Amino acid sequence: NFFENLIKVRKAYKDRLIEKDGAASTLLDDVMHKMKEEKDVYCKIHVKTSLKVDPAFEKPGKTIRVWLPIPKEYAQVEDFKLLNTSHKGLVNDNSVDQRCVYIEKPYEKGEEFSVEYEFINHMHYEELDPSIVTNEHPDTCLEEYAPHVVFTDYLKDVVKEIIGEETNPLLKAKLIYDYITSHVTYSYVRAYATLPCIPEYITTGLKGDCGLQALTFITLCRIAGIPATWQAGLYTTPETIGNHDWARFYVAPYGWIYADCSFGGGSYRAKNLERQDFYFGHLDPFRTPCSSKFQGDFVPAKNFLPNDPYDNQNGEMEYVDEAIPGKYIIKETKNIEIALMEDKNA
Repeated sequence: NFFENLIKVRKAYKDRLIEKDGAASTLLDDVMHKMKEEKDVYCKIHVKTSLKVDPAFEKPGKTIRVWLPIPKEYAQVEDFKLLNTSHKGLVNDNSVDQRCVYIEKPYEKGEEFSVEYEFINHMHYEELDPSIVTNEHPDTCLEEYAPHVVFTDYLKDVVKEIIGEETNPLLKAKLIYDYITSHVTYSYVRAYATLPCIPEYITTGLKGDCGLQALTFITLCRIAGIPATWQAGLYTTPETIGNHDWARFYVAPYGWIYADCSFGGGSYRAKNLERQDFYFGHLDPFRTPCSSKFQGDFVPAKNFLPNDPYDNQNGEMEYVDEAIPGKYIIKETKNIEIALMEDKNA
């Protein structure tokens, strides 16, 4: 995806495009309008994920531990079916932050570990009305969570500057979302583990990828008294599949709703303000949510630092007594079928 990534992060090149809107943009506009018209949209998602150990790190006979991500059956996920696994293993229940199929066995040379599943992603559209919003909310997802979700004096001042005297929870969240989508430029970054406090990094440098933007939205919402949490996994369309992070936040009487700051920011820079507004409170149906908590725990716990300490979008592997360097793990995640459905029972 070199060309797509280049124009995604380099505005000067994007401005030189002859055809300004690509297929992905058209697809998102089409599904946005479909959701607004029909209110409920269903997408069938069928995915296979596989991992292999690079031959340089193969150690036949040594016990290997593998975590293969699968969707959490909550929020927008319906009718989940685990279709196939390469090996028998433990299937996590929905209480796990990073839901997986866990496999542990003596490693065999050239072995491949895979999981295949399908589910229906159900997304609902509803116009959000600030006049009916109340200050009622659950007493969860409001706390600090070091080292990144922290309420520093600087971040408290940022929130005050953004929301001013506003007291309505929905409008406060919208002001935070508008600030991030209009000020922060999408940019690839080094490993999250090497960054200082991520929300401070974002609000001072004004650049970052989807995960950094989601985490900043979550932190600023919590400082403002709005419950907010993480959702992450895959962005899966008929044309492409890749890792993605976004946020959920709570506003009564609507309950848990969505915010995708990176998609909203991309829409803002494309001067598509309708789509920018859409990604506050709503999502497209092309999502596979596997993680519900930033830095969530694995079950069973890993013995060594995960390749990705914050998410589990591609899967994790280790030997029982030593780590396998993440950069030498061969990963593949591919679409089998991604299709909008006329109705849930189609």
